[in-house]
Amino acid sequence: MQAQATLESYATAFWWSAGFFAAGALITLVLHRRGVPEQDAGAAPVVHM
Repeated sequence: MQAQATLESYATAFWWSAGFFAAGALITLVLHRRGVPEQDAGAAPVVHM
């Protein structure tokens, strides 16, 4: 009985984490911009650190 409860809790935790991962992947795909960002030739140079 205890072993079955343990296995079901692990399965539940796995599917919840898989769902969160899938939701994060979908959100990332929706928000990710494709292509190279446009740059203004007259703008000041920017340094990324």
